[in-house]
Amino acid sequence: MLLVACRQLSGRVVHSALLSQHPFGVELDGASPPLSWQGTYRPLFTALQPAGLEQLGLSCAPLSVLDVDALVRHLPLLQVLTLYDGLELAALPFLRCLARLRKLCVGLGSMQGDMEEAWLNKAALKGALLVLCKEAPSLKSITLDLGGWGSASTLEAVIACLDVKLTDLDCPHPVIEIIGAEPSSSSTGEDSSGEGSSGGED
Repeated sequence: MLLVACRQLSGRVVHSALLSQHPFGVELDGASPPLSWQGTYRPLFTALQPAGLEQLGLSCAPLSVLDVDALVRHLPLLQVLTLYDGLELAALPFLRCLARLRKLCVGLGSMQGDMEEAWLNKAALKGALLVLCKEAPSLKSITLDLGGWGSASTLEAVIACLDVKLTDLDCPHPVIEIIGAEPSSSSTGEDSSGEGSSGGED
């Protein structure tokens, strides 16, 4: 039923100011692809292709390399892409193939296991972001939404290093922003000690 509904979008998606504020979304509640899809979301992206989407918000299981390969092949007109449940780090550089992509938002709040470890690997993360930043021709901004996931320190260190590297190369590159980080333990400690000091003075 989902694929039938997606195929019927052809010619019905109107690109307007309202749509730019509320991009077309597919909400699957983090569900993995059904067995009939052979473990990938390729059938979904194929069904969406006739709609010529320029903006998409996708909530499903984190995308794999095969999923992203299908996405860039079937939805080449995308300019704004929000992946609420993220993607494998190895799949991130493949988004550079979306020639019109201007804005990318990746949710990391559901990362677990090997996928989480990959995103916390500084060398791997820096390499993936560097490829995307250098080779995505239209990309202006990347937002990494931690959604309360872990600490932002690893991502912040990578982004700081990456910014210096790209600046040294003297090439335009997208702005990378981190949102949804939990308050650091040091900040919490400072607040607690401050409250304790005030109590002592009173």
